[in-house]
Amino acid sequence: MVTLTGENLLNSIIETTGVEINVLIFNTLSVKLQQMIDNGTYSKLAAAIAMSGFSTAINDVTTIGELSSTVETNAALIEATSHDTNNDDADLMTAALGKSITIPDIDYDNLLSLDNYIIAALYEGDSWLNFQDSSDPITYNFNEILPPEYIDTDDTAGWQPLTSIVRNVADEVISTTDWIILPDIEKVSISGQIRFNMVETDAGTPAYAYFPGSRVGGDIFLGLHIGTDTESGNIEPYGAGRSAIVHELGHALGLAHPFEGASILPAGEDHSANTVMSYTDFRPWVPQFSGTLTGSGSNVSVSYRMVTPDQFMLYDIAALQAVYGPDTNSRPSDTTYTFGYAPFYTSIWDAGGDDVLDFSGTGYYNVIDLTPGTHSDINFRDIDTQIADQQAVYQSQLGTSYYDDWVADVFTGQSANIYTGENALCIAWGTMIENVIGGPAGNRITDNAQDNSLTGSPADDLFYLGAGGFDTVVGGGGYDLVVLEQYIMDQVELGFFEDSVLLVGDDFSVQMQGIAGIQFADRLYTIV
Repeated sequence: MVTLTGENLLNSIIETTGVEINVLIFNTLSVKLQQMIDNGTYSKLAAAIAMSGFSTAINDVTTIGELSSTVETNAALIEATSHDTNNDDADLMTAALGKSITIPDIDYDNLLSLDNYIIAALYEGDSWLNFQDSSDPITYNFNEILPPEYIDTDDTAGWQPLTSIVRNVADEVISTTDWIILPDIEKVSISGQIRFNMVETDAGTPAYAYFPGSRVGGDIFLGLHIGTDTESGNIEPYGAGRSAIVHELGHALGLAHPFEGASILPAGEDHSANTVMSYTDFRPWVPQFSGTLTGSGSNVSVSYRMVTPDQFMLYDIAALQAVYGPDTNSRPSDTTYTFGYAPFYTSIWDAGGDDVLDFSGTGYYNVIDLTPGTHSDINFRDIDTQIADQQAVYQSQLGTSYYDDWVADVFTGQSANIYTGENALCIAWGTMIENVIGGPAGNRITDNAQDNSLTGSPADDLFYLGAGGFDTVVGGGGYDLVVLEQYIMDQVELGFFEDSVLLVGDDFSVQMQGIAGIQFADRLYTIV
């Protein structure tokens, strides 16, 4: 074993592989590696080695700063360049602008059709379009008295009107849903097609509803605990009670459970980050730790807060739009979506405008994908990171590491259900988002098929590009790379324009600033 420094790592690589590296590149890479060694961040060290174009075996690491001197001989080519402003390439800029693509509203080609397996699992043929045209509104109301048609049913136990606070949440849920589908959803005073009620429900049944139809068809019955119970009835954003209202509204519009019927979702897709109609909650638990000093020592405890979707999710939106058609007037102007520290599960359907996803308020790493029909991981913290963070809190707060093992047991015992930020955000099929502002802890950002403006952070960022359009990328600090893993370097043109680097491919182009390099499928192109 040897003590690791950026310089001796590169010397080891050079000695083992025989690769020639000029002095400028040697100094740049060795300084970067040394910074990461000094920071004591093993994962970033490994990433830096990978980014520098070398396949390196890291074996038997006992501390940060030690690693085996064995280095594989699979070294990639490294290209380096410096910018000479006298050689600005106006013709290449013209070519880059020629790749510009703007999709002003909905990408209709990207929407799912009724024969898609996702739609088949969520829709069995019951909708209000069996009774009316898509141009007619769907109506709803809050029942004030027990309707006589309920008398001969099981829908009368403990019946009462919705409380005012639950009505407000139901209005919010319906307003959000109205942005998704073509028919308007209008509130009426009586005799709505969808009628809300509160009743006593069986244990384990937070609410229920009927598919569209006559008599009680479309009616929703919420359990009496909705809006009062702080756990299963929680109607705050991302609470289980609010999610139950969304789920029952799905039934009232014709959505089925994805695990029942002739067509079902694959088990790996049947979860709430895909569809709120699922009975499988996706990583819903957020541990809430407490610790206090006592006269004789200290006390610790943990409880759990549940985080669930606040609106219809990726598969639900696709199914509702396949049945009813998409709302083409949803958020037609420029919209900025902001994200912070708090855990969430939500979706975006946006039919127009020049829109921004702003992650500057987040505190952890983000994996952001602008491709319609995908999820993004926001404020991502894996289980090991959460364990280490909470252990550090107790060590500082209580002055002891006595609880380290207990903290680890809490997380590992529920590791499949602990919230990590994975799949927190989904962008609906057909939705085109133009711009991203990354979070301060680093980001991996993937573009979509139109022009994108992507801004990184003071930390290390990766920009996965090549989907199409003319992208502009600003690194923002750190060791930032543009990644074109589906292209080799000879398939693109590179040049400079003013203070930026230009890259032009067959059907996309990029103008970038503050980028350390471009990772192609065959080599790393280093920008000095």
